[in-house]
Amino acid sequence: MQSLNKLPAILVIILLAGSFTNKVIAQCCSAGSPAGVGTYAGMVSKKSLRITTFARFTNSSGYYTHDVPLENPVVVKNSNFVFQGLSIAYGLIKGLSLDLDLGYFYLKDQTYVNDSYLKGYGFSNGVFMVKKSIFHSDTARVDLSGGVGLKFPFTTKPLYIDNVRLPIDLQPSTQAFGIAAQLFLKKNLIPYRLSLYFVNRYEYNFRNKDSYRFGDRLRTSLILEANITRQFSTMFQTRFEYGGYDFDFRQNHIFDHSGSYIIYISPLVVYSIASLWHISLSADIPVYKYYNGTQLANKYSIALNLTRDFALGKKQK
Repeated sequence: MQSLNKLPAILVIILLAGSFTNKVIAQCCSAGSPAGVGTYAGMVSKKSLRITTFARFTNSSGYYTHDVPLENPVVVKNSNFVFQGLSIAYGLIKGLSLDLDLGYFYLKDQTYVNDSYLKGYGFSNGVFMVKKSIFHSDTARVDLSGGVGLKFPFTTKPLYIDNVRLPIDLQPSTQAFGIAAQLFLKKNLIPYRLSLYFVNRYEYNFRNKDSYRFGDRLRTSLILEANITRQFSTMFQTRFEYGGYDFDFRQNHIFDHSGSYIIYISPLVVYSIASLWHISLSADIPVYKYYNGTQLANKYSIALNLTRDFALGKKQK
């Protein structure tokens, strides 16, 4: 990391980017865990284990006031993060599975308009969720399941680098607990060839030790999957993401420049080996962005995923 040789300038930026005021802040990359492929997976069968790991790179640049892009950067010229997630799902009994999502930010950085640079890193929030089958029909080729879980931080303390507290956007987690809920629906339109998925996931954050509460999050996805061959399949996802306002309880203050409504399209290609290993490459491209106030905007995201299924207690080929 570059040395903090422009400390006074950086302190000014931090006051602009992370202060409890109504001024513009770069709220594009609020703390939390990016969604991985495991988020869009349904139940795991009894005594089966599914492990998924993914690496995601996301770039943000350019400011928006509501849905109108601004010509010049306000505070931050460019922001990136590199994140690796790990999802472990186990089928405890028939119709009931346990999911654990973990993640780590290798990089969460911002380059400012005066060319100063700040970088954060660390563990994000984890999520432990219990999923239950609600409805299953072989004749209708429909699966419906739901889940509820606990969102937890690895630390409740904010991140400091060289004795400087990083702004909110560069903190790797919310430093607070929360709850998560998910609804998953799968419909096979043509057996083994075409499937339709509907996924709804909601996350609510409690306040942290600084009496700061990150806004709640809602992801609603519609996914069409086409199995081309036994090894190759493609998915096309349209996703709506809602982010609520952040709130400071100490000052009883709502952050006007936080929260958003974003619509993404996400193409994805999957290569499977023996129906056990699944390698996929995906991209998130925002096609509509609406930000409360003025905020740094997400530009694109790419992810590489690897999934392995294990049938525990059975011989593996």
